[in-house]
Amino acid sequence: MATSVESVQVVPIKLDNSNYVHWASFMRNFFKGRNLWKYVTGDCKKPIVTSDTSSTKALEDWEINNSRAIALLASAVSPSISLQVGKFEFAADAWCFLEKRFVGTNFAQKYKLEMDIRSLRQGPSQYISDFFAQMSLLWDQLAVMDPKFAPLPSVETALSELLSEETRHQTGGPLGSSIPVTETVFAAAPRRSSSSSTPKSGQSRDMSRVQCNYCKEFGHMKFTCPKLKKSPPIAAAHSVLQLLPLLLSLHVLSPKSLLH
Repeated sequence: MATSVESVQVVPIKLDNSNYVHWASFMRNFFKGRNLWKYVTGDCKKPIVTSDTSSTKALEDWEINNSRAIALLASAVSPSISLQVGKFEFAADAWCFLEKRFVGTNFAQKYKLEMDIRSLRQGPSQYISDFFAQMSLLWDQLAVMDPKFAPLPSVETALSELLSEETRHQTGGPLGSSIPVTETVFAAAPRRSSSSSTPKSGQSRDMSRVQCNYCKEFGHMKFTCPKLKKSPPIAAAHSVLQLLPLLLSLHVLSPKSLLH
């Protein structure tokens, strides 16, 4: 039976919009230490009452422990959330409610976390260990907001999608552009010409002195280079594939983005 001290005990960590990961980890150990975690997870089912006296006692014990778990959850959140937690009959339902609310896809919260991580700086008198703990808390919170991909795409699948995307760009794609993606990405920015060298309206530009940045020959520019347009499509895709591990490790690409 719960003691009077335990029944009025207040959880030291309150759940808010930015600390769910830390809060959930603490509450998991908090409930396990009081032998209530199985009521929160739903592993301990509500007993069915029969004519047997022992089943009645088991039901009473279950209701006491289930109510204790709900009360502790309600005391560990803000007052506005506490009103919603208290309406649940089962502690497991209350826990799932909080998990869905704070772990679900929340783009505004996710954006705020990303901005907080980007702007986070170590203070002048802050120890590295303290800064690391502060940064880890934000990263852990952001990690649970990302969907889990199972199974991950294979390298062959990623390569196939890259080749399909490259072919789409080279054949014009939905916008009808015939310029390959490698040209638009790697082409150097055109230099500003002086007013004296700018062709007047109605005049064509003299291309005899223009050098191509790709083949180094004169008479054309890179985006009209015939040698560039004859380059095999696999070359660009191979270079992109070599960068895949780096892009994935830097979170520039996600596995899901390779499938769209």
